[in-house]
Amino acid sequence: MNQKWNYVPFEDAVEIWDIKRKPINNAERASRINGKSNNELYPYYGATGQVGFIDDYLTDGEYVLLGEDGAPFLNPIAQKAYIVTGKTWVNNHAHVLKSKYNNKFLCYYLNSINYKDYVSGTTRLKLTQAQMKRILIPVPSIEEQERIVAKIEELFSELDNAVETLNATKVQLEVYKQTVLYEAFSNLSDTVDMQEIATMIDPQPSHRTPPEVVGGIPYIGIGDIDYDNNIIKFDSARKVSASVLAEHLSRYTISKGDFVMGKIGTIGKPYRIPIPQEYALSANVILIQPNHELILPDFLYWQFSSHHVTSQLLKGANATSQPAFGIKKSRLLKIKMCDFEQQRAINLDIESKISVYESIAHTVEKSLEEASAMRQSILKQAFEGRLL
Repeated sequence: MNQKWNYVPFEDAVEIWDIKRKPINNAERASRINGKSNNELYPYYGATGQVGFIDDYLTDGEYVLLGEDGAPFLNPIAQKAYIVTGKTWVNNHAHVLKSKYNNKFLCYYLNSINYKDYVSGTTRLKLTQAQMKRILIPVPSIEEQERIVAKIEELFSELDNAVETLNATKVQLEVYKQTVLYEAFSNLSDTVDMQEIATMIDPQPSHRTPPEVVGGIPYIGIGDIDYDNNIIKFDSARKVSASVLAEHLSRYTISKGDFVMGKIGTIGKPYRIPIPQEYALSANVILIQPNHELILPDFLYWQFSSHHVTSQLLKGANATSQPAFGIKKSRLLKIKMCDFEQQRAINLDIESKISVYESIAHTVEKSLEEASAMRQSILKQAFEGRLL
């Protein structure tokens, strides 16, 4: 806290307009917007941002939205509050707020505080309206609020420029990677169906998500993979009972060289999964187990990272709001083949060139993480009165 500022109860500084929000399920929203033009639609917001469109609005003006549930409350560098303007519709996963002084100042402040003492729940944290009202709000003079907002935005603008440059570098690196992979496989003419050289497994053939339990076994889907840092986020993944893992182990066992690809929503994006298998795989991935007697696992993995396979995946994906690529189609993917000696030579060539890519990509990703941390540091200094 800044000892020079006056802190007041939440409702003394903030108007709460949760009465202006209303949830609409996906099916109803889809039916309501069907056949309507863009100028007949309005943004539909949730806990962390826009989640779609709707054909009507409930708010008109500038509001601060603060997540009620589903927001990353305990992630110190993630956004929990954001500003919306104009005609909008907000669901019941966000609180609708309006500062009595300065909305931007309020929004930045709500993104600077630690919510540990205000949220409840285990698997899905919730900030109830009652708990939100416990938050004290600083009320320096209007002039001081405007000065702080201006300084924050000046520094954020500089950070945004740096982040834009870093993201452009990421795009260039991906172009380099795809060029390497294209050159590696472009001269191969022989192909086979995927099912001839690998086993494709649907880890959850019932497609029913198992019940979530506290302290259970990680249930890993494509969204739990952090490709930038090459890790699986086991801690934040859904947890299921040990019996789910036992049932999975009765059907498949993960071995060295196996990898997964996304089949629902995110299509493709191969990832080498670790052993021993102390986790279960979700229904939104396909497990790929290369036949080591016919193909080197890395040779197959790199093809799934290349345009040769990704173009087949994109072409074959079901054209729905949630793209999908079924396991039957995956067994018919065309895979380029050559003898083991040539496979080894191609793998070595790819890995020597990709190692350069990975080194630079890691540096870029670390810089992006530092930029996110710097953003939070700016907010911390601002609300401690140290941002001159």
